[in-house]
Parts: sequence; C-alpha cells; structure tokens
Amino acid sequence: MNDIIVKKELSIDNKIFTKGEILSLIKLFIKQANEVLDESKEVKRRELIGEGWPESNITEKHLNTCHAGFDLTSSDNIKYSFKFEQITDASEMLNTMEIIEIEMYFSENVLNSKLLIKLRHSNNSPGSSYAQAESENSEWAKVTGRSLENFINSCRDQTSFLKKYKTLIISITTVILVFFLYNLIDFFIRTKVMFPKIAGSMFRESFMYVIVILVLISATPSILIYRWINNLFPGVEIQTGANIQETNNRRRIKLLLMALLVIIPAIFSYLLRLI
Repeated sequence: MNDIIVKKELSIDNKIFTKGEILSLIKLFIKQANEVLDESKEVKRRELIGEGWPESNITEKHLNTCHAGFDLTSSDNIKYSFKFEQITDASEMLNTMEIIEIEMYFSENVLNSKLLIKLRHSNNSPGSSYAQAESENSEWAKVTGRSLENFINSCRDQTSFLKKYKTLIISITTVILVFFLYNLIDFFIRTKVMFPKIAGSMFRESFMYVIVILVLISATPSILIYRWINNLFPGVEIQTGANIQETNNRRRIKLLLMALLVIIPAIFSYLLRLI
C-alpha cells in the first residue's frame, strides 16, 4: 500500500520577476527536484535488488523514472522547451527575448513526486501563476513548499497603489469628468450653440439632478480608465529581454498621456467658462 501523498500549493500574485530571479528560481527548482530524485533512485534500486536483479545490471535508465524540464513562451506565443542542463541556453534567451510565460515541471513515479511552477505575465487571470509540490515523502513536499514560498516572498512586490486606492482613483477621475462635462454644457448654453434658452433654464434650476446624471455618465469611462491603467501593472510581471528599460519608459509615458488627456480638457473647459 502506498504512503499518503502530501501536497503543498502556493498561489503567486503581485510579484515582479527579473531575469536574475527567474534563473535563481530555476536553480532552486532543479535542486529540490534532484533531492527527491536521488531518494527515488535509491528506493528503485532496492526494489530491483529485492526482485532478484544483479546490482551490476542496474543502470541509470532503470533507476531514473522522472520527466523534467522547463518551458519559456515568448511574446509571439512560441514555446521553447529546455532540459535542466540547458539552463545556460535559457539564460541567453532571457537576455534577448520578452517572455510571457514560464513553466517548470518535474515528476517521478517511485515516490509519486511532482513539482510544478508556472509564472504567467498576467493581470486579469487570478490563479494563473502558482507553485505546487507533492510526494509520498511528506518532509520533502513540506520543505520544498516552504523554500519556494520564501524565495517568492523575497522577490519585489508589484505596486499596490492602484489596488489600495481603487475607489479613490475612480472617484477623482469621475469628479474631473463631471467638472469637464458641466463646464462644457454651461459654455454651450451661454453661447446658445447647442441648447435653446429653455434647456439652459432647466440646467440651472435642476442642478443636483444634472450632477447625478453627469456622475452616471462619467462613472463608466472612469472605471475603464482605471482598468486601462491597472493593466499597465500586471499582477505577475516577467521582466526579460533587452528592452526592459524602454518598456518601463513607455509605461510612464502612457500614464502621463492618460493624465493629460483627463486633466487638460477639464482645465480647458473651465477656461471656456471665463470667456
């Protein structure tokens, strides 16, 4: 009868992984996999000897029951598969290519051990990045789980500003958009470009009603603007390739442009009221 299988699972979110951290994680993965594989081989050796095999006839092929390696998926959705000993080749690829997904896998069927780590450059897919260790060797599963958790906790956190102040950001954006629309409507009424006199009277007499309507109109674009900004900061961010700094600069430029697109029209609409 087999021993009870112990499983340790870890969800990964709100983390940034640089090339150096990815390589360190791969090395830690290989180290932990080799530890249980060595024990697996010894158990298998004893089993074969118990079945009457001469020890001299037992080869690595008979002992090694594992399936292991790691995959890198580039931004153009091409997957590259590597064996553990090809970590140098993987390092060169991390230097030059933008990677959006990393998957490390190991399994062996003597102790029923499995080790899996998946990192996906993603913001809207909770649970898409995780680590999992399981084995009949409960101590290995627990120690491996703790080692991976400690390593991941040591990696830099993604900015939590947007999530922490989500309501405030959406509220401020809504206020700015309401301010813009109110000033614009007021300008059109005063210049009689689009609104007749009766519409202008209703606009001023039903001020609170108009504000409520403008808030409802502005809420949806405010939420969309927040989501667009939030997507610039993935829940799991994989920073690889030669253009990391350029990517960060583009993100800052996009944030600045979005701020200007919201604030400048509001200021311009206020200046129109002064005309």
